[in-house]
Amino acid sequence: MDNLENPTPGQPNQDPTPTPAQPMADESNDLHAQLEALRGVVNLALVLMLIVSGTLTTYMMRQWRSAKTELEQLSAGITAYQKSTGPAMDEFVRRTVEYSRTHPDFAPLAAKYHFNEAGATPASQGRPAVPPASSKK
Repeated sequence: MDNLENPTPGQPNQDPTPTPAQPMADESNDLHAQLEALRGVVNLALVLMLIVSGTLTTYMMRQWRSAKTELEQLSAGITAYQKSTGPAMDEFVRRTVEYSRTHPDFAPLAAKYHFNEAGATPASQGRPAVPPASSKK
């Protein structure tokens, strides 16, 4: 029973040196633990990316709706300008040019602000009209 090389079945191995199978098992367990930790980190990163992308999508959707509403309001304002204010400004410029022709004292002022028929473009036609926003909802 004192034979250390051949222990009896009931007696544990007292040899502190590891056998070749033990380092492989320890290394395998260590690699398995590292793999599980890496899986956890990757899963956490995927969940966080999902949350961030959902938040960003929600933010972009709200910005799109806000821009669409603002565009509709601006288009309505431009249309109103082209129908009422623009022609009134054209009429003012036309009358100012006529007045500067009949009153020579006013001609330098009209020249200063470029109220002449050749250079005066109608306010209602100065820029192309903005197409109305689509009504798809």
